[in-house]
Amino acid sequence: QGRLEEALEWTRVSEQAAAPDDVAAQMQWRGTRGKSLARQRRVEEGERLAREGLEIAAATDYLTMQGDSWMALAEVLETAGDREGAHQAAQQAGLAWERKGITVEVQRARALMEELA
Repeated sequence: QGRLEEALEWTRVSEQAAAPDDVAAQMQWRGTRGKSLARQRRVEEGERLAREGLEIAAATDYLTMQGDSWMALAEVLETAGDREGAHQAAQQAGLAWERKGITVEVQRARALMEELA
């Protein structure tokens, strides 16, 4: 929706409220903040946070979170102009969601991949 400052503020609230062992919350605020920062031209910081979120998700067997984390990274990389990296991340998101059976998200990943091709 383009309300980047508001999104950043809500990620701060989430960061403060989330328990350290709440992997879903830890992953989500990082991905959302990463995307917001990248759109504010703070790409390195945004990518670092998106990758941290991905590391958290990858350490679990939660395929939905893994897909979400890969897609957050794809969006950050796309914003940074790394089309190849974004394509690869979107592909990984699609694979995770496909394994989980979330067809709507698989279609979203494929649409991004087509846009980046």
